Amino acid sequence: MHIQLPSLPPVQKPTIRNKRTVYLSSYLSLIEATSMQPDGTEGMCCVVDRHSPFSIIIALTKSHTVYLVGQYRVPVQKVSWEFPMGAVYGKTPDEMAQQELSEETGLTAKKWERLGSFFVAPGFCNQEAFVYLARDLTRKASHPEPNEFLTVVEVPVSTIPLLIKKGIIFDGPSTSAFHLYTAHALL
Repeated sequence: MHIQLPSLPPVQKPTIRNKRTVYLSSYLSLIEATSMQPDGTEGMCCVVDRHSPFSIIIALTKSHTVYLVGQYRVPVQKVSWEFPMGAVYGKTPDEMAQQELSEETGLTAKKWERLGSFFVAPGFCNQEAFVYLARDLTRKASHPEPNEFLTVVEVPVSTIPLLIKKGIIFDGPSTSAFHLYTAHALL
């Protein structure tokens, strides 16, 4: 199937100046800057500078099931069911994907395919997520990080849209990763 991409018009860019870091940690920085819009108006913009991209893994079995990890997310005070994901500072997205899958689920994969990437919240954050499809899986013991208390489940891939619709999977990265997976399968 060949799909013709639409022609998109150019977009005007603001001029960014007077950048300053207002908060800095080993995990992120908060940067404030002045923006001069193309029409001459001036405004303030804030950027959450995450110091690392992260990887999301859709671990697909031969019987068309996938693995999810459940954990309590303090900011939203809910249990979140997600695809395995995470960042490992100093590693490439490919290396992160392999390490995070092993740590969180105990799975290793012989076949890896990068499905694409996206920015989590480009209106205020510069963190990029890389999405991988992992196949030909082998399971060993998981070894999550000390602050991770995870429950691992295997569900039919066909149930993921319903889990998203019902709000059981509600995090943006998992939802976006599944969209990349389905788009890849269609094209």
